[in-house]
Amino acid sequence: MRHSIRVILLFAFIAHANYCSATDTFITADNSNFQYMGRIDFSNTLEPSFSFPGVSIKAKFNGTKATAVIKDYGTGGAQTTNYYNVFIDGHFTLKLAVNNSTTNYVIASNLTLTDHIIELVKRTESSVGKSSFLGLIIDNTDLLNLDAKPTYKIEFIGDSWTCGYGNEINTTSPNTGFHSVNEDNGRAWGYTIAKKFNAQYHATAISGRGLYRNNTGSNTGVVPDEFNKIHPDQATPLWNFNNYIPDMVIIHLGTNDLFPETWSPPSMLDSTLFVTQYINFITSIRTEYGSSTKIICAFGNSKSDWWPENLKHLTRWRNYVTAVVNHFNTNSDNEVYKFELTVQSSPYGEDWHPTILSHNQMANQMAPFIETLTGKIASNYEAPLTYTTTNINKSTDVQNNLSLYPNPTSGLFKIEGIDEQTNWELFDNTGYSIKTGKGNTGNLSDLHNGLYILTVKNTHIRILKF
Repeated sequence: MRHSIRVILLFAFIAHANYCSATDTFITADNSNFQYMGRIDFSNTLEPSFSFPGVSIKAKFNGTKATAVIKDYGTGGAQTTNYYNVFIDGHFTLKLAVNNSTTNYVIASNLTLTDHIIELVKRTESSVGKSSFLGLIIDNTDLLNLDAKPTYKIEFIGDSWTCGYGNEINTTSPNTGFHSVNEDNGRAWGYTIAKKFNAQYHATAISGRGLYRNNTGSNTGVVPDEFNKIHPDQATPLWNFNNYIPDMVIIHLGTNDLFPETWSPPSMLDSTLFVTQYINFITSIRTEYGSSTKIICAFGNSKSDWWPENLKHLTRWRNYVTAVVNHFNTNSDNEVYKFELTVQSSPYGEDWHPTILSHNQMANQMAPFIETLTGKIASNYEAPLTYTTTNINKSTDVQNNLSLYPNPTSGLFKIEGIDEQTNWELFDNTGYSIKTGKGNTGNLSDLHNGLYILTVKNTHIRILKF
């Protein structure tokens, strides 16, 4: 049943909504036209709550503005402020920070009066804090019907590598500590793969956790023990697996089980426990999802054979995963596979985690393997970050009499056709604003090599830094 409550009645519900006009409508979270994706607790249909990264909420409306009402439990500060990506009509528009309270957030304004699709995607992981979505305030009476969700479903089970921990940072000095502002699950390798294959996406990932022990050496709260929960480390409510039966599960676990070996003195991994727990975990996944779900045991990227010295982490991890996959294959389960990812290299994200570039590389490495298993063809939703520089020297927009050169550039560039008072903005290739400036010169020397988009006078110019 759809619920649309005029704002005149909303004052009793949310007192601080007093800036809304009398023509606005509060659409409660239980409206059937909202499209939810991810592990969500709907026991209170007016305040569905969630913790895992990558949870998304999508709606379609005809209007010029939208305000999201979110109740957040993150306590604030560098590690416990939740962030969301906001997309309007498929385009990224806002990196939204939320408060530890019930708050109205203007997420779209001054839109053309036509149909629009708005989507919120939780960037941050469960340790940052739980959230509840209460609804949208729009300048219309109800939401419109969305197209059906994609039919193919993928679930990614993992740790910080799957969360996207610190992936917005590029540094050669990565001992930074965790900052939630720098985490974007929407640009982690799992989300990228799901988009490549037009699949529904669930991320069941918790930083610092392992298969049989965590990066602290503790055996409490390992991923298999948290797998049946909606909110990690919270006993109830439990997740109903019937709500989401994935066609494919991709597991990337082992980084944290191996981490205590880096201590002094090292705490060595128990290979028998690791392999046994992995087998038991996959068996439990089989029990919940059935025999047709394809399961890929991924490894690599986070471990190498050269550090820590003489411990051969990558080789040993490969051997453990091979033993697990062989166990199932020799017992007539041929839908369990392994896939090795290339070891990451500098620069790094926070605390030696992958950058967005590395996440793209991981996704691009695995996509052909998934194509082979499924017969599905991946799209270039996030194309490999390699570019052709041939015959690019000067970018010109004739209509607005703008030119930018040199292009490519090693740093400095000049814009012809604007004066010293004209503002410009620079975006990365996925639409995130990373720099602003004024005048007809700019400098990209502090940025990594790659493709950027310069926006000036409502014109978008591609510029390549090499």
